[in-house]
Amino acid sequence: MPKLRPIMGRFEKQCETSDHHSDPSLQTRYYKKNSSELFQLLEQLIRRKQNMRIISSSREHGELAAELNGAKKCFVVITVTGLKPLETAVDMTISTEQSSPFGIYPTLKKELLSLYDSMNKEFEFIGAGRYGN
Repeated sequence: MPKLRPIMGRFEKQCETSDHHSDPSLQTRYYKKNSSELFQLLEQLIRRKQNMRIISSSREHGELAAELNGAKKCFVVITVTGLKPLETAVDMTISTEQSSPFGIYPTLKKELLSLYDSMNKEFEFIGAGRYGN
């Protein structure tokens, strides 16, 4: 069964980041900015993207939900967590109801990494996976 996991993983309809993710590219990202300022700038970044639309925004909980109309229609939840005055963690979950005969997971991962790339251009990146990058 372990040999089938990479093949079957291609058909997962959700991709998420975490601090200790087995895939280093999907580890939590850390930025040098306070959480409220980063949250506000992240909202502005998403509003500028033509293929994204904010559905829900909760500063109190540090969560932002958006619809992404990229290669596939997706739903993205971005969680912003302040750790120190100038250190903020950002995690994401992206999911879709659509499928593909070759698997949708690579497309979801690509979209998620594209969002992180956009953030890295806008905000001062400290590291990933609690700096294990």
